[in-house]
Amino acid sequence: MQRRAMPWLMLGLVVALTAGSAALGAVEAPGRAARAAPHRTTPRPAPPASTAPAYTTPTTTTVPPGPPSPPAPGPLLTDAAAWAGHGDLAFVSRGQLAVLDDEGRLSTITGPPVGGYDSNPSWSMDGQWLAFLHADAFSDVSIPAPTLWLVPADSTVAHEVTPEGVTMFAWSPVTAELAFAIATSTNGTVPVPENLYLDRPDSGPVPLPIGSGNGVEDLAWSPDGQQIAFDDAEFASPVTQTGPATPAAGQLGVIPAVGGSADIAYRLPGSDIRLAAWWPQGGGLLFWEAPGFEEAADGLTLYSLGWGSTSPVPLVPSLVGPIWVVPEPEGDAVAVVAGTGRSIWSTGRDVELCAFPSAQCRSVNVPSGTESLAPSWTASGALLFSEASTSAPFGSEGNAYWSSGFLAQWNATNTEWGLTTAGAEGSLAGAPSGTVLAAPATVGSSVLYVADDELWLADTSSKAPAVMVAGPLYSDVAPSGYYGEVDWSAGFAWSLAPLARQVSARILGELLAPSGTVTP
Repeated sequence: MQRRAMPWLMLGLVVALTAGSAALGAVEAPGRAARAAPHRTTPRPAPPASTAPAYTTPTTTTVPPGPPSPPAPGPLLTDAAAWAGHGDLAFVSRGQLAVLDDEGRLSTITGPPVGGYDSNPSWSMDGQWLAFLHADAFSDVSIPAPTLWLVPADSTVAHEVTPEGVTMFAWSPVTAELAFAIATSTNGTVPVPENLYLDRPDSGPVPLPIGSGNGVEDLAWSPDGQQIAFDDAEFASPVTQTGPATPAAGQLGVIPAVGGSADIAYRLPGSDIRLAAWWPQGGGLLFWEAPGFEEAADGLTLYSLGWGSTSPVPLVPSLVGPIWVVPEPEGDAVAVVAGTGRSIWSTGRDVELCAFPSAQCRSVNVPSGTESLAPSWTASGALLFSEASTSAPFGSEGNAYWSSGFLAQWNATNTEWGLTTAGAEGSLAGAPSGTVLAAPATVGSSVLYVADDELWLADTSSKAPAVMVAGPLYSDVAPSGYYGEVDWSAGFAWSLAPLARQVSARILGELLAPSGTVTP
């Protein structure tokens, strides 16, 4: 299952366009307000006059300059010979989506307005379709909701699914069906009718009847492709002549992919709920609770809810978002980046493995002074993750901030590690220095690494060094997202579907519909 949310990649692009990387600590996530400082209700008493210190001129605290920014990346480069025979690779380079096909041919995807930014490419399970997001050009940290686009695998011209902005989309794991949620624009003041849609073959987008509320933010297909889980929130209601007031409530729901009524699996008054994922084999959901609709940037507790149960099981505190919770494709485990703290190098972040349906978690060991991030799974069930420094100047007590120089220095501390099914653990031979993410192939032993703002190809069954196949990804070799967090996975997608393609007889609806009729 490929699940794509509105990415930190977009925020990284904002950073590239705005001055003052060191000021990123003041930037809030899209749609979230900054926390107010606690208000003191009584004044602090002054010391007695005899002991009051003499007035001195306040000193100015200066932020250390940090390491210099790395040089800007060069032009787009690809290695056709190295990539040939490895499927189709879609990747975004400096905001433009491109595809490197199985024969090593490079093509640029067109269709969206010139001057915007592409992101979050994702292939359908049969490799016939490539979906992606596109955001119009912007000049500040107010990020417009991106629109959803589709391009057939045998074309380079994309078509817009809907002109409405979307919050998330996801391909079915078994068919070429695309679920997506349209962004709401009421700022949480007016209930929004159904904003969850399904794009089926031979028809335009159709709404799924989930009721009304604050709008779907996250969605996920069940592993068998039969159901779609979603989160939303109900608004508070005032006292009426026929009933008492009700608080706002977060909800988890599930709806059949073929249509029908939504089933609210869990409802929690006074708290927001964020869907994380299904259990790897189905049968339950993972989600975060945000009591009092609190800010989620510092992390929340991850919960497990078995199907039919009304009593969630707390697992671990973790960061919130799809890149931090990664189910094992064919197993029963979920890799979770546990720990809290807003900065990417916050001390105490480590990968934990949670097994289901038992909902038991255990830590993955890493050396002292490091953290583990960016988990992924190989086709054989081995766990890969990056290990990075939390020692000075990084970590919770360090003075590093989110400048391009510090980000480049921290990225260089990343090394790729693996945990085999037999329990052996260690660094991966062949992975480039500074690997921040590994993306293994769905079959076989090939793996893509992200390092130095480039994509590298290697074979985990050998110790041969990786080869750079495409890059750069960003216009800055060390992009900064929200407090240094960069969703590197939002920049590329890999398809190993059958390569001898023919034009599909079941073309998705929006490519057949007359112009102007595809708006949900």
